Amino acid sequence: MQEETRISGKLNSLLKHKNKFETQIQQSKQNLPPKQQFQEIDLNDENDRDFTICIRARPLLEHEQSSNYFSVVTGNNPNMIFHEAKLNVQQTPIVQDQTFPVDFAFGEEDNNDTVYSVTGRPLVKLALQGGLGAIFAYGQTGSGKTYTMQGVCQRIAQDIFKYNNNGQKIYVGFFELLGNKAMDLVDQNRKIDILEDKFGKVQANGLLETEVTSGNQFQDLVIQAQANRKTQATFKNDVSSRTHSICQIRVENPNQLDAENGFIYIIDLVGSENASDQQFHNKQQLAETKDINKSLMALKECIRNRALASVEEKFIHVPFRNSKLTLLLKDSFDLYSFKKTKTVVIANIAPAIADLQQTLNTLRYTAPIRVTTKSKKKIEINPNNPQFWDNNKLRKYIKFITNKYNSKVEIDLDKFCPYESGKQMLQLHQEKFLQRLIDQGYPKRTAEFVYDAFYKKFIDNRFADIKRIQDQAGQLVQPEMDFKPNGVRKRSAGKQLNKQNNQQNTSSQGSLGVKNKISLQQQKFQKQKQDQEQFLEQMRINKNQENQKNEIENNNLVPNSQQFSKNQDLNSLLKQKQQQHLTRIQNKFSNQNQIQNQNQNQNLPPQPPKQQPFQNQNQIPKLFNQQNSPNNNKINYNKNFGNDTGNQINSNKYGDNQENFTYHSDNLIKQRNAQQQDNNNYQQQQPNLVSYQQKRQSLKLQQQQLYDQQNQNYQQQ
Repeated sequence: MQEETRISGKLNSLLKHKNKFETQIQQSKQNLPPKQQFQEIDLNDENDRDFTICIRARPLLEHEQSSNYFSVVTGNNPNMIFHEAKLNVQQTPIVQDQTFPVDFAFGEEDNNDTVYSVTGRPLVKLALQGGLGAIFAYGQTGSGKTYTMQGVCQRIAQDIFKYNNNGQKIYVGFFELLGNKAMDLVDQNRKIDILEDKFGKVQANGLLETEVTSGNQFQDLVIQAQANRKTQATFKNDVSSRTHSICQIRVENPNQLDAENGFIYIIDLVGSENASDQQFHNKQQLAETKDINKSLMALKECIRNRALASVEEKFIHVPFRNSKLTLLLKDSFDLYSFKKTKTVVIANIAPAIADLQQTLNTLRYTAPIRVTTKSKKKIEINPNNPQFWDNNKLRKYIKFITNKYNSKVEIDLDKFCPYESGKQMLQLHQEKFLQRLIDQGYPKRTAEFVYDAFYKKFIDNRFADIKRIQDQAGQLVQPEMDFKPNGVRKRSAGKQLNKQNNQQNTSSQGSLGVKNKISLQQQKFQKQKQDQEQFLEQMRINKNQENQKNEIENNNLVPNSQQFSKNQDLNSLLKQKQQQHLTRIQNKFSNQNQIQNQNQNQNLPPQPPKQQPFQNQNQIPKLFNQQNSPNNNKINYNKNFGNDTGNQINSNKYGDNQENFTYHSDNLIKQRNAQQQDNNNYQQQQPNLVSYQQKRQSLKLQQQQLYDQQNQNYQQQ
């Protein structure tokens, strides 16, 4: 209330000098240069900007005239003149003029026909050519935005059928946005989702589109949608719109099925309000105002960054995904969109002295956009991306890929892709894609291979296009790196570079100081690069030393044995042991034959029969699992040497001479025990080998972990 009282007091002091202010304003108008004639936007002019910035000042309303208000703006195309009325220190009325250049400046005398002929009609022609046109009005509450957009929409409803000479179909849909929530204005029970598809195109999913065939049908839908729009009384306006109203017009060409659809978006934004306008709002209205201001701020940020991105060499992010409203206008804000676009921004201002400050804020924000904004950068189309293929190129690829996976079946391209382009084929549902191949005799597995290969080619080329565009935009700029002793780096370039840019933009006299700072920054980069190289060299030296140390340790781990070597495996060791055992048995039988011959010469009792030497390894007795008990040895002795026919061991054959027999049995037992001892030694050496292998494997694992850690640090640097 105090703020309102203060503003009212200032306004009353200005109104006391109304006649003097109007005299000075009239003198300023007489000194203005002649007003330029309005010319329609030329869509074929390559130098023309994608954004057209306009300012429109409405006439004074009846209640403003009755309140003795006077106008403080003058439209002098292509400039809008703002007459700032104020009192100096001596309370003398003075008027200071400010000029705001734009593309088109519409004054109080310019009606909706003039505005549409300059800004709206070119959008109709662009949409019929497959492009995208957007027009929206921005400004404070009560500045004439809805009046302007309704006039544009009604005239588009007539002209779009006038210029439609190719039998194109026209579809119209209406919806409103409050924050990030979208609702249909024709069918109020339908919810709409603003989504981005796999091709980067934004669509209003769930929108009720009505095919219109005449201008009258179009206008009836406009009236119906306007009646369903949410409105509310505010401090400035008794019937103020509280949601963003969007009219989407889609143009489809049935004669050329692979042609791109054209679009027109007519957007009536919610008016901005200051603190004094919100003093009588309730809790719900304040929440709505918060969502409105948030979306308007996102829109202003996108417009500002879009202007900067068109003139700056470095990459500047345009945050069009921060709200559903700006996401819907993605093609307009994206510098690297392949679709031809034209966007018209109409800043509506109120001319009355009571709205002086808000009018000045709108002008200060809008005019600089026109000065800096340029056209989109031309992007080279990737010929390998299926998204940009025509029907002929699509047919060549489909024939190649089907022959690759199944050369026995000849595909009929007239049935598989009679007219579709590459993009339309990618939009085709997977089941329909597969069914077209299955109907021609291809197995389902082969059809899936063809679909996966086609879609993979699109994904790979799309990511390649994105990377190429980012490289051209300068997005991939190497940031400043500060290396710590342990090799970890930190990013600190962003704040320093922004600080340098701010200093360079705000101080024209300090250019030399900025150059010196940039030189110091480059020297710092060089020093950091040297530190990085030294760090990497030290890592390589440490790695070599570690490899030498591991090699020495591996040599020390090899067992000192004559029977085993580092490269022997268990099978070779086992064969070696068996061969030694076979030689030992052969030597044993040779010694026994010598003993028997000696006994015969000395007339001693005959020895037990001896088995012949083994002819192969399969006849070697399995001695490794025998026990050391005498009984077991005797049993095995009888089993091995007493089964030959005619050589049965019979104690009666030797009479009472059992001592010699026991003597020879004990000798055999000793020999078997010696063999068992060899086997035990072998079993004891085997765990040593396993322990060695485990330890070696553990060392290798530690080396690999150390190498991975060093490699990770190197990649981070």
